[in-house]
Amino acid sequence: MKNKKVIRKKNESGKFTTINLSVLNDTRLSTTARLLLISILSDSDEFTLSQELYKKRLGIGQSAYLNAISNLEEFGYLRKTGLENDVSIPKNKKADSNKTIYFYTISEYGNLGKEAPKIETQETKANNQPAIKVIPETIEQPTIQEPVVSYELAEYLQKTANVYLSNDDLSSKLVSEIETTASIKNVKKLIDTELIRVYNETFDSIRHLIKPNSEKSVKEFKQWLKKEIFENFNIHFKNQTPRSKWAHISLIKNKKKATVDYETQMSDYYENPRD
Repeated sequence: MKNKKVIRKKNESGKFTTINLSVLNDTRLSTTARLLLISILSDSDEFTLSQELYKKRLGIGQSAYLNAISNLEEFGYLRKTGLENDVSIPKNKKADSNKTIYFYTISEYGNLGKEAPKIETQETKANNQPAIKVIPETIEQPTIQEPVVSYELAEYLQKTANVYLSNDDLSSKLVSEIETTASIKNVKKLIDTELIRVYNETFDSIRHLIKPNSEKSVKEFKQWLKKEIFENFNIHFKNQTPRSKWAHISLIKNKKKATVDYETQMSDYYENPRD
């Protein structure tokens, strides 16, 4: 019996994108750099590359943005070149101003490499061309057709990377699935199977510590464990974290107060009489 119901959005024109699988599998890129690259590639090639727009779109600060740009430059996905000081760009830069404007080249192949910065001149710039623009790279590209995945699947694979990156068997199954159907439904089924296995294994590791009449503690522990595994995709617990959590819930948070017999109560009363 199925234990979930998924409500999906329709893939309406202009509201979804496809991303080459090689971008998701490039572990040299940071998570922020991958999301930035995916966001840039999801826009039109004529779309102006705005630092403030992408920072707002990804919910990141200046430092995180610059680190992502540097990461993309390092591994050949992005190259930027400065414009000459005497170049005037409407709404961006006046001629001979100190403001630096860059022209960006983006390659989904990651084949730009690091080259010495070049200065764009008036002769190399077409009239009225945007100062910042994503353009296709005119380098001979490989003829091998690599699988592409939807933006929704790309986001899901990013969130669950912690589950499959260190699991060779699961990674192999995911690659096979993506190369054949690229179905997010099937991918989620594979991930869920692994998460359920980890949940059962983790709960079994503390089962011998459970004492009678611990229903409340067991319920709270299961709620915590489900959130960690199925919502946060945290399956690599550090040194005995589940055991420590169980000890806190059962021995500290829900510790039963010791009962005091009648004789002890009366003894306390006579030693410390109330007014």
